[in-house]
Amino acid sequence: MPSYKKDSEEYKQIIQHERIEKLYHFTDRANLDSIIEAGGLYSWADCKARHITIPKPGSSDSSRSLDRRDNLQHFVRLSLCRNHPMKYVAKNDGRIDDPVLLEIDPEVIYWEKTLYADRNATKNGAHIGGDVDDFKQIHFSSVRASNQFNLPEEEKAFYQAEVLVKNFIPLEYILNIHNFRIQLPTQSLVSEIPHISEPPQIHEQPQHSQPTHQRPYRGQETRDTPTQSIDQPDQPIPTSRNTEEKVHIQPVRITTPPRFEHLLNSQARTPQKMKWWKIVIPILAVVLLVLSLIFSDEIKVLGYRCGANLGNATAQFELARYYDEGTQNYFEAVHWYRLAAEQGNADAQFYLGACYDYGLGVPQNHYEAVNWYRLAAEQGNNKAMCNLGVCYEYGKGGLTKDEVKAVEWYRKAAEAGDATAMCNLGNCYEYGKGGLTKDETKAVEWYQKAAEAGNETAMYNLGLCYEYGKGGLTKDETQAAEWYQKAAEAGNAQGMNNLGNFYEYGKGGLTKDEAKAVEWYRKAAEAGNARGMWNLGRAYIGGEGGLTRDEAKAVEWYQKAVEKGDNYAMNSLGVCYEYGLVGLTKDEAKAVEWYRKAAKAGNATAMYSLGICYEYGKGGLTKDETKAVEWYRKAAEAGNSYAAGRLQKLGENHP
Repeated sequence: MPSYKKDSEEYKQIIQHERIEKLYHFTDRANLDSIIEAGGLYSWADCKARHITIPKPGSSDSSRSLDRRDNLQHFVRLSLCRNHPMKYVAKNDGRIDDPVLLEIDPEVIYWEKTLYADRNATKNGAHIGGDVDDFKQIHFSSVRASNQFNLPEEEKAFYQAEVLVKNFIPLEYILNIHNFRIQLPTQSLVSEIPHISEPPQIHEQPQHSQPTHQRPYRGQETRDTPTQSIDQPDQPIPTSRNTEEKVHIQPVRITTPPRFEHLLNSQARTPQKMKWWKIVIPILAVVLLVLSLIFSDEIKVLGYRCGANLGNATAQFELARYYDEGTQNYFEAVHWYRLAAEQGNADAQFYLGACYDYGLGVPQNHYEAVNWYRLAAEQGNNKAMCNLGVCYEYGKGGLTKDEVKAVEWYRKAAEAGDATAMCNLGNCYEYGKGGLTKDETKAVEWYQKAAEAGNETAMYNLGLCYEYGKGGLTKDETQAAEWYQKAAEAGNAQGMNNLGNFYEYGKGGLTKDEAKAVEWYRKAAEAGNARGMWNLGRAYIGGEGGLTRDEAKAVEWYQKAVEKGDNYAMNSLGVCYEYGLVGLTKDEAKAVEWYRKAAKAGNATAMYSLGICYEYGKGGLTKDETKAVEWYRKAAEAGNSYAAGRLQKLGENHP
């Protein structure tokens, strides 16, 4: 499921103001079957990696070399104009014979990893970036021209502005794919949709962010200080240690789903004489099912298959679980989930909803997900109740965003014993969502229940509450360390990072041990935690915890953390550029650029550094004491003591 940039609402306003209804990607008609079979539009490098055959590639060898040069080979390049000149170049060169124009939903503009270029991205002088300010650099008046030849000479290059989408665009975002009279599959042949999205960034204690919706029965979501989770696979979220930041998750926009029809119809049947095999086969199926309880998995599967083919809903569900969890053949799993679900099996309804939610074995479709979640929830399936609550909280699947209803479903699921819903309900009490009065004590109560029921996110949340004495708890770093340990061992990436922090500084009764700290930072980083990546980068710079000092690896981990939005890593890169550290060429202009990004993301140290740059005119900035004071004040309000000192020094001119 794609995740959105933090300021997606600002993007939406720009898109509306500039009347961007579609983006465009040209290809050859001969490629459409391959695109549909693959489940969507991949970058040429991802096609190569996944062995996806493109009969008539539009890119040339030279253009691919330029992509590699600029590290753009994993991006699907989209234009804002219909008549992109490269379409005609590709046709004239014979790379494509029958060009077609794919119309892409503009929602991809504010996907988290999307980039923007104010002209052809590989041309000299192109401005490329992933922030809203970079998006604003596009000359929208130029891309609206009927063709580039009608533009002044100085504007022609900007006609080819591009939106670059990382890795993959699912079929549902190709608005006109149905117009080419090609039969679309009712079930995706792709066993797993690539992860386009990353989870929302968690930055600071003791604030907590919102939940994302994840695949059920594969762990719970990791969240920030105390966080929510749902019964879905773990997606680690960056954790912080020192300051407070807030992030906002935008609800997923859903396209109109394909129509589904129930297969159960009441039909009159003509009485017939019972055949012998109609008696023997059911008996045999029962025998096999009994044997399956005693003997090997192969016998079990055989029993399930026999019963499933005879229409037994329970056997159909168990066979689906085998394909889902055992072989990860999601196409087959969906087939059997559907048959069982249409017979009213609540568990099958829940899992079928999850498959639609994440595009596993079927094209991703949040409308269908909500439909099946609701059917399962109304039958008392607690996991479906929890997921339906998430859909209400974020307005998914055509639902109007309604936190009150979200809380209602969380409470039903929690009272029915669902640990994830308990954690989510705790989060609602933490922030006073859904009509609830903000109550940290009740939040802690629900986190405690969820943690004792095995929810790893709640374990992490409890650790935070003990570390900072929240919810009526006495500040107790020893208890915090114990809960971080439990969370980390259960696979929570934030718990891993915080446990590393405790080992680094000898907190919570732990003996100071830099080697163990690095070990946990590495585990957190490899699990996708941005703050863990930053901490591991620090360790490489200092040669800590038994590591050999390695500046290249430090920069590599900083950059990975930056890609996930970590403001500490942004600030660190700024410092490296300002002073020419860790092998980077001294470049004060780049330093200012990184300070600004980190400051916008809420980093107090970066705010202070940006104030310094304005005060002394560093990094190409015009000396501006007023702007310096503005950033010092922001930094001081965020807790930076140095900024307060600078304000005091400048107090005569700027009270």
